Amino acid sequence: MARTKKRAGPVQDERGVELVEFIGMMPILLWVGLIIWQFMVFGHCMLVTAAAARDGAREAAAYGDAQSAVDESIGDFYEYEVQAGSCGGIGSPVRVTVKAKVPLIEIPYVSEYIGDIETEHTATFRCEPRYQ
Repeated sequence: MARTKKRAGPVQDERGVELVEFIGMMPILLWVGLIIWQFMVFGHCMLVTAAAARDGAREAAAYGDAQSAVDESIGDFYEYEVQAGSCGGIGSPVRVTVKAKVPLIEIPYVSEYIGDIETEHTATFRCEPRYQ
Protein backbone atom coordinates (compact mmCIF):
# COMPACT_ATOMS: atom_id res chain seq x y z
CA MET A 1 0.00 0.00 0.00
CA ALA A 2 1.45 3.32 -1.09
CA ARG A 3 1.35 6.18 1.23
CA THR A 4 -0.08 9.47 -0.07
CA LYS A 5 0.75 12.82 1.32
CA LYS A 6 -2.00 14.52 3.22
CA ARG A 7 -3.07 17.77 1.73
CA ALA A 8 -2.77 20.76 4.04
CA GLY A 9 -6.13 22.06 5.28
CA PRO A 10 -7.32 25.64 5.34
CA VAL A 11 -5.32 28.13 7.29
CA GLN A 12 -6.63 28.23 10.81
CA ASP A 13 -4.98 31.46 11.95
CA GLU A 14 -6.71 34.40 10.25
CA ARG A 15 -5.92 37.05 12.81
CA GLY A 16 -5.59 40.54 11.32
CA VAL A 17 -7.55 39.82 8.14
CA GLU A 18 -10.32 42.25 9.13
CA LEU A 19 -7.79 45.00 9.70
CA VAL A 20 -6.22 44.50 6.27
CA GLU A 21 -9.66 44.52 4.60
CA PHE A 22 -10.64 47.66 6.51
CA ILE A 23 -7.43 49.45 5.52
CA GLY A 24 -8.05 48.49 1.90
CA MET A 25 -11.62 49.81 1.92
CA MET A 26 -10.97 52.99 3.92
CA PRO A 27 -9.93 55.22 0.97
CA ILE A 28 -13.02 54.17 -0.99
CA LEU A 29 -15.28 54.86 1.99
CA LEU A 30 -13.72 58.29 2.52
CA TRP A 31 -14.06 59.12 -1.19
CA VAL A 32 -17.76 58.14 -1.24
CA GLY A 33 -18.34 60.10 1.97
CA LEU A 34 -16.79 63.25 0.49
CA ILE A 35 -18.94 62.96 -2.64
CA ILE A 36 -22.07 62.62 -0.49
CA TRP A 37 -20.96 65.66 1.53
CA GLN A 38 -20.51 67.68 -1.70
CA PHE A 39 -24.07 66.85 -2.74
CA MET A 40 -25.28 67.99 0.69
CA VAL A 41 -23.43 71.31 0.32
CA PHE A 42 -24.98 71.76 -3.14
CA GLY A 43 -28.47 71.06 -1.76
CA HIS A 44 -27.96 73.54 1.07
CA CYS A 45 -26.80 76.21 -1.36
CA MET A 46 -29.91 75.65 -3.50
CA LEU A 47 -32.22 75.99 -0.49
CA VAL A 48 -30.51 79.12 0.80
CA THR A 49 -30.48 80.72 -2.67
CA ALA A 50 -34.19 80.02 -3.21
CA ALA A 51 -35.10 81.44 0.21
CA ALA A 52 -32.96 84.53 -0.40
CA ALA A 53 -34.64 85.15 -3.77
CA ARG A 54 -38.08 84.92 -2.14
CA ASP A 55 -37.05 87.24 0.69
CA GLY A 56 -35.62 89.78 -1.76
CA ALA A 57 -38.71 89.69 -3.97
CA ARG A 58 -41.00 90.06 -0.96
CA GLU A 59 -39.03 93.09 0.20
CA ALA A 60 -38.94 94.61 -3.30
CA ALA A 61 -42.72 94.14 -3.63
CA ALA A 62 -43.18 96.22 -0.50
CA TYR A 63 -41.03 99.02 -2.06
CA GLY A 64 -38.02 98.05 0.02
CA ASP A 65 -34.40 97.23 -0.76
CA ALA A 66 -34.08 93.73 -2.24
CA GLN A 67 -30.27 93.69 -1.92
CA SER A 68 -30.29 94.20 1.86
CA ALA A 69 -32.99 91.52 2.30
CA VAL A 70 -30.92 89.03 0.28
CA ASP A 71 -27.77 89.99 2.19
CA GLU A 72 -29.51 89.31 5.47
CA SER A 73 -31.03 86.05 4.25
CA ILE A 74 -28.03 84.42 2.57
CA GLY A 75 -25.32 85.44 5.02
CA ASP A 76 -21.56 85.33 4.44
CA PHE A 77 -21.09 81.67 3.49
CA TYR A 78 -21.75 81.89 -0.25
CA GLU A 79 -20.48 84.17 -3.00
CA TYR A 80 -23.55 85.53 -4.78
CA GLU A 81 -24.95 88.26 -6.97
CA VAL A 82 -28.42 89.78 -7.05
CA GLN A 83 -30.44 91.15 -9.96
CA ALA A 84 -33.54 92.97 -8.77
CA GLY A 85 -36.27 94.85 -10.57
CA SER A 86 -38.34 97.67 -9.16
CA CYS A 87 -42.05 98.17 -8.69
CA GLY A 88 -43.87 99.83 -11.55
CA GLY A 89 -47.10 100.31 -9.66
CA ILE A 90 -49.64 98.36 -7.63
CA GLY A 91 -50.01 94.82 -8.93
CA SER A 92 -47.09 94.95 -11.34
CA PRO A 93 -44.62 92.08 -10.97
CA VAL A 94 -41.19 92.58 -9.49
CA ARG A 95 -38.57 89.90 -10.10
CA VAL A 96 -35.45 89.13 -8.07
CA THR A 97 -32.78 86.67 -9.25
CA VAL A 98 -30.05 85.36 -6.97
CA LYS A 99 -27.08 83.45 -8.39
CA ALA A 100 -24.69 81.79 -5.92
CA LYS A 101 -21.44 79.89 -6.34
CA VAL A 102 -21.39 76.50 -4.62
CA PRO A 103 -18.24 75.94 -2.52
CA LEU A 104 -16.36 72.82 -3.60
CA ILE A 105 -14.81 70.24 -1.32
CA GLU A 106 -11.36 69.06 -2.39
CA ILE A 107 -12.06 65.46 -3.40
CA PRO A 108 -8.97 63.61 -4.67
CA TYR A 109 -9.12 62.65 -8.37
CA VAL A 110 -12.53 64.36 -8.78
CA SER A 111 -12.10 68.07 -7.96
CA GLU A 112 -9.72 68.70 -10.84
CA TYR A 113 -12.44 67.75 -13.35
CA ILE A 114 -15.21 69.83 -11.79
CA GLY A 115 -15.49 73.48 -12.75
CA ASP A 116 -17.42 76.15 -10.92
CA ILE A 117 -20.90 75.09 -9.93
CA GLU A 118 -23.54 77.79 -9.64
CA THR A 119 -27.17 77.74 -8.66
CA GLU A 120 -29.68 80.39 -9.69
CA HIS A 121 -33.17 81.07 -8.39
CA THR A 122 -35.75 83.66 -9.40
CA ALA A 123 -38.75 84.81 -7.41
CA THR A 124 -41.57 87.08 -8.56
CA PHE A 125 -44.01 88.98 -6.37
CA ARG A 126 -46.67 91.56 -7.20
CA CYS A 127 -46.15 95.07 -5.89
CA GLU A 128 -48.25 96.00 -2.91
CA PRO A 129 -49.85 99.35 -2.17
CA ARG A 130 -47.79 101.66 0.01
CA TYR A 131 -49.14 102.26 3.46
CA GLN A 132 -47.84 105.22 5.33
